[in-house]
Amino acid sequence: MEFIEIVIKAQKGDLRAASLLAKELGPIVENMVKKYIKRSDDWKDTSQTVFTYFFKQLPTLEFPGKGELLSYLHTLVKNQCLKHLHSETTYQEKLEKYYTLHADDDVHVEIEMEIECLLLYEDIEKLVERLPDFLRMIFNRIVFEKCDYKDLAIELNIPEVTLRSHMCRARKILRKLMHENN
Repeated sequence: MEFIEIVIKAQKGDLRAASLLAKELGPIVENMVKKYIKRSDDWKDTSQTVFTYFFKQLPTLEFPGKGELLSYLHTLVKNQCLKHLHSETTYQEKLEKYYTLHADDDVHVEIEMEIECLLLYEDIEKLVERLPDFLRMIFNRIVFEKCDYKDLAIELNIPEVTLRSHMCRARKILRKLMHENN
């Protein structure tokens, strides 16, 4: 059964198709979540929350292809991970608390650098959100999910050179947006 057929059947309430969909998407979602959340219990809980929300929304969603579905899942994962990281204290506060408990001069320099990197990462994520949908999906899959160009080109049914051209255009737009913001 093709991926899109599985999605359509799962949308119509077919439990077998939903199970197949969960088996196929499970490792993908877990890998996405693990990039944001390192503690095993936390990433497992977050992955489960993402799937719960995804399967509740599935009957009302429209996906022309697997790439768009994965892009939607990436957005769900990112939002759920951010909720988790901001739930008790911010990640920055957690870092500061940890390094304050284990303080020495070198560590303070490390934490300042890590905080600056986190803030830069948040700025980049905001800029990525401003990309056109298709370019954003390609950028997210290649940069954040470490997807191979060849595999993604096959998945999207486009030539690899076209995919590289789209990625180049996404980077060019991001450079322009970064320049405008500074």
